[in-house]
Amino acid sequence: MKAVQDFTNDPRFQLIRQLNTQVLKHPFDPSVSISIQHDIAKRILPESAGRMIIPTVYGFRLLIDLDQSHTASMQGSIERNIYFLGTYEAGTLEVIHRSLSSWGGDTTFVDIGAHNGLMSLYAALISSASRVFSFEPNPHMFEVLKANLELNSCTTITPFALALGDQQGTVSIETNAGNSGAAHISTSADATEHNIPVDTFDHVAKTNGLDHVNLMLMDVEGYENNVLIGAKETLGVHKPDLIIEYDPTDRDNRVTDVLQRHGYEVYVLERSRHLPGQLIPFKMIDASTTQKDNYFCFQPDRAKVLGLK
Repeated sequence: MKAVQDFTNDPRFQLIRQLNTQVLKHPFDPSVSISIQHDIAKRILPESAGRMIIPTVYGFRLLIDLDQSHTASMQGSIERNIYFLGTYEAGTLEVIHRSLSSWGGDTTFVDIGAHNGLMSLYAALISSASRVFSFEPNPHMFEVLKANLELNSCTTITPFALALGDQQGTVSIETNAGNSGAAHISTSADATEHNIPVDTFDHVAKTNGLDHVNLMLMDVEGYENNVLIGAKETLGVHKPDLIIEYDPTDRDNRVTDVLQRHGYEVYVLERSRHLPGQLIPFKMIDASTTQKDNYFCFQPDRAKVLGLK
């Protein structure tokens, strides 16, 4: 097996991370800010591939497995974004911090579709979540997740090699060789991983004695409605803040119907999930957009706490 390259103390990465950090502090037009960072970083950072340890803009490190660093675009590659920008979905991460910091005291963050652990580690190490439950059903990515928890000596995160849905059983997963973040539950003949255990979040919460949940993030590639159904008791009792990926080209309203029934108000980031910015009501976004983004969902009293009303 090829050795892991460690770029933690590489001066080229340290230089680019200074640029990345300044852009996050002073974000401008998202259509150019990310591409500018990418263009500059490609000229400074080494061309690389394979398993490597990369410093993030937040001070912790991530093990990533990258097929090729220098390509025309970063779109569709979480790993490539981390390599060049030191982050991924920086706007989402900032809302995670805003949410967890506003609760005060003991906080629980649930990361459903945790991938390599970026969001979980940020919640634990930057936003000081008391406990984090991280769910990653893709066997390869689960091993990467565990490696990143060990790399950062993080003991407040509990990883689960488990899919979440609306019932207990097993499912199959279809992975995407070109985009590790696009793995999804599938019933087609193209499924690549089989007999993956699935459970409801409500059952997992009871089994593990969770007495409160403050924030849940769902990045489950079209399985959101199933996860919400399996978490209906949690939503009704604990009323956590929610972050849910959505595809604007998908006209299925089941997710927004569930949110409405549970009394949630839905917001989006004005600059997209990739840059910090103001949360605005979902109804105000451009309906012509085709890029995936996130719903940020709060009960009315929580929206007031966060200064949204």
